[in-house]
Amino acid sequence: MGSSFNPDLVGQVAEVIAYESKATGVNQVLAPVLDIARELRWGRVEETYGEDPYLISEMGIAYVKAFNKHRVIATPKHFVAHGSPSGGLNLASVSGGERELYSIYLRPFVRVIKETNPYSVMNSYNSYETIPVAKSKKLLTNILRDQLGFNGYVTSDWGSVDMLRHFHQTAEDKADAAKQAVLAGIDIEVDGDNYEKLDSLVRVGVLSEKEIDTNVSRILTAKFAMGLFDDRTIPDYQNLNLIIHNQKAKQLALDMARESAILLKNSDNILPLDINKLNSMNLPALVFISL
Repeated sequence: MGSSFNPDLVGQVAEVIAYESKATGVNQVLAPVLDIARELRWGRVEETYGEDPYLISEMGIAYVKAFNKHRVIATPKHFVAHGSPSGGLNLASVSGGERELYSIYLRPFVRVIKETNPYSVMNSYNSYETIPVAKSKKLLTNILRDQLGFNGYVTSDWGSVDMLRHFHQTAEDKADAAKQAVLAGIDIEVDGDNYEKLDSLVRVGVLSEKEIDTNVSRILTAKFAMGLFDDRTIPDYQNLNLIIHNQKAKQLALDMARESAILLKNSDNILPLDINKLNSMNLPALVFISL
């Protein structure tokens, strides 16, 4: 989709995804990816829109707007600087200092948050300048909320809270990992049981009720805004074949595939295309890639 350079078309695709998600009872999607692909050894490059912060911003804005329209929560990710880990390893640290943080890594989030007001953001696994994002109040509160104006809830990436204990080794145990994540600004833990310790942390005075209330209020605000407490229609699972993967959606997918195609080699001056000429030529298979 990134290589289509067509935000309008991305928005149309996102509307179909949002519509189909809503039809099946899905209320949140873990997208769009706003990571900047600067390390080609990284195994998740294909999840991104590319290496250009401006292009990523435009695609992300179109995507989130479509989901807001259908009242499905989009989750821009991964906040922040997840796209150029050392050695290309998914969990590795990222370096870049303040200049690269603000001029490169934060740019898509700045635009998407300002122009779409997403209800959720997902933190990243990595550390930035040796500080794990999952415990960084500077990144998840001072920058994300105070500077960028984000007012939704932060959901952890899969197991990222527990990684404070067994990978980054900044936490002594699960309770300590939960405390660090809450104080940094993570509202929901996904794929882990560290937050089960929050009740006991409040009881012994390590965390205050007010701090937990803040987490809960952010989540409830998003749920009310998305209508999750309104009267909801049960998905019509028996007739999903009329909604999911219908002809309009298939045509849109084909349009996107065509717009994203890139011709790498103009063999025998195949461009501009001439159908009669193509039929008479013994051409090798055309090679296309999506960036």
